[in-house]
Amino acid sequence: MIITFIKRRVWIMKSRPFMMMGIVFGLPAFVYLFFHTQPLFISSQSHSLNSAVWLIYFIFLVGAITLYININSDIQEYRFNNQKIFQLILSPVSPRQIIFFLVSAVVIESFILSGFSGVILYLITGIEISLKFVIYVVPSLLIFLLILGALFVTISLITEDYFIFNFLSVCIFMVCITAPGIGIVNFSTSDTTNFWQFIPTTMIINFVLFILLADVKKWSLLLISGLVVLILLIVNGELLCRRIQR
Repeated sequence: MIITFIKRRVWIMKSRPFMMMGIVFGLPAFVYLFFHTQPLFISSQSHSLNSAVWLIYFIFLVGAITLYININSDIQEYRFNNQKIFQLILSPVSPRQIIFFLVSAVVIESFILSGFSGVILYLITGIEISLKFVIYVVPSLLIFLLILGALFVTISLITEDYFIFNFLSVCIFMVCITAPGIGIVNFSTSDTTNFWQFIPTTMIINFVLFILLADVKKWSLLLISGLVVLILLIVNGELLCRRIQR
């Protein structure tokens, strides 16, 4: 059934060519220019904006924005289209699988678009990163997107009001993309009281940064983030079961 969700995302991409071009080409350029106009990041003593550290963050940031746009449209469609909800209920798969397929399809699309955007950012910045390092970035970005996707689905399943859903989703989105940036600014201080480092999205980016800056592989950060994804998917499956029963 995941193939069906993926085909649906491909059809949506084909039906919105200008939006896809804007995400791939316009979004990375906008993100890069935005950060280069902010004194906080320009004057950062930790890492220059022309360093690989910020390039990695830009790629994760573009991935998060892309996923937010895509999964929000899916969530709204299923929340307010009773016919589609009825089709899901009649499908021969469990609610947990439905949640997994829905999130995975959007994550795959966002990951691919992030990859193209990463190439654009690479060309804009001229920053070089090794192929060996990219191998660690790929699974980290996938887990990062899975966490965000699962969180947005959780919010949609526990809220009924349209305004509350949008408010909470925007708040969580802002925290998840801002915390890693704050972590990068304070990365060299190694402040154990910095609570931002305990947010799962920050953990997964820190896993990549430790490899980049110190060649240290803190697998615990990756495993904890993966465990968070698993827990969220299970919880979402249970929440969907209860909603179907109602």
